[in-house]
Amino acid sequence: MGWFCRCRRREEEPFDTPPVRQSSFTDGAVSEGTDGRRALMSPKRHPRRTRIFVRMPSGDILPADMDLEWTTMQASEYIVANCRNVGLKDLEGHEAFNLRFRRRILSSDLTLKESGAEIGSILGLVPSESQVPPE
Repeated sequence: MGWFCRCRRREEEPFDTPPVRQSSFTDGAVSEGTDGRRALMSPKRHPRRTRIFVRMPSGDILPADMDLEWTTMQASEYIVANCRNVGLKDLEGHEAFNLRFRRRILSSDLTLKESGAEIGSILGLVPSESQVPPE
């Protein structure tokens, strides 16, 4: 069989698409794949965003598409807003979270790129120590 241009592809050869399992979240920010893994991704890949990974306080690691020009405060707010019901169930009393990378808490005014994050980096989401959870 030879090479065919996409514009001349025969219609009688349908492509199989894997079934997509719908998540309970309606905004599309947290998606659930066919194998049951969760991911913090936008439905369409944004060209300026880079795939990094976030270790949640529960121990789960979620892939996330983030712009490396975001400040660490913006990135942590994005993670918290989209994962409140997923990886933060046990920490409902906390409102502020920090990002940890290479065993240090990142400054909130630095960008992810200035902090050293790059494609494939694993950032840890940790509760802010200044806030004590209510008893």
